[in-house]
Amino acid sequence: TGNMFCLVFRAVVQRKSTKNAFNIFVSCLCLADLLMGVYVTVIGSADLVFRGRYLHVDATWMKSAACQAAGFMSLVSSEVSAVTIMFITVDRFIALSFPFTRFRFRTRSALVACGFSWLFGLALATVPLLPPTAHWQFYSQTGICVPLPITRKEFQGRSFSFGVMIIFNFIVFVFVAIGQALIYRAVRNNSMMGDTTR
Repeated sequence: TGNMFCLVFRAVVQRKSTKNAFNIFVSCLCLADLLMGVYVTVIGSADLVFRGRYLHVDATWMKSAACQAAGFMSLVSSEVSAVTIMFITVDRFIALSFPFTRFRFRTRSALVACGFSWLFGLALATVPLLPPTAHWQFYSQTGICVPLPITRKEFQGRSFSFGVMIIFNFIVFVFVAIGQALIYRAVRNNSMMGDTTR
């Protein structure tokens, strides 16, 4: 609901500033997070439907089209969100550290970056469904339709899951953390320069 409100607000109320690169990134992030909301709704609905009898239908649920779609949406959403946050960090760092530079995200480059985020997320989520990897039954490993590589249970596609969810997301996290630290330093330096010029 919050993400839907944010998207509508930016499309209707802030219509004039929606072509701003930062607003494009935020709208992209809202859309990705909205997809995660749909995933959580599907899992929550399955919980209500199968409550009290899940042990008898767990295999049916995990192999269902609804579970496959939910897992796909979850992976797309999480990876698009991660990459978009990385782009937002780069955008804010450039804007605050080099306010007069010509090299920054503008409408077209922001749209290209968001397009890349979605293509990348969709590609990663599609890999387990391709003929060479379909035998993994990647989205049918657990009741939440996403095989998390944090348990001792071995499953086909575990290396892929570990590579995406742990290694890639950790690299993005470190990049964003360093970027936020640099942004904080830039803001602090700018405020100190402002104080000395008064």
